[in-house]
Amino acid sequence: QSEKQAYIVTDLRERVERYPNDLRLRYEYGVALYRNSNINEAIQQFQSSQRSPKDRTSSLYHLGLCFIEKEQYDLAAQQLETAASEIVTMDRTKKDILYELGALHEKMGKPDDALGYFKQIYQVDIGFRDVANKVEEEYRA
Repeated sequence: QSEKQAYIVTDLRERVERYPNDLRLRYEYGVALYRNSNINEAIQQFQSSQRSPKDRTSSLYHLGLCFIEKEQYDLAAQQLETAASEIVTMDRTKKDILYELGALHEKMGKPDDALGYFKQIYQVDIGFRDVANKVEEEYRA
């Protein structure tokens, strides 16, 4: 499994070097780097790939995840907020982003803000991850 991951990262790196303006490749390479805990390199790829209209939101989401890994919570919140604001419908991606924002605010010691993000998801999808427990627990308290 680790050999397969190493091959994927190497292959994507070579392709990005060959086609440096291919923003989709940069996004895919960033995801592979993130999955292999190469956070700083992943950030660099996502910073480039966010210029692609198709991959912008996903790049911002992954940038946020990278900053969370580095415990740079204020930077993570900015990236995730921007990503959430650019999605109009409450699809899976927006729910993932809002959930990460809620979890991030819990880590930052802001439970009221966290609950606000969880409630946004709860209103449209009570079965998403553990938002029902998080929201209902607050009403029991």
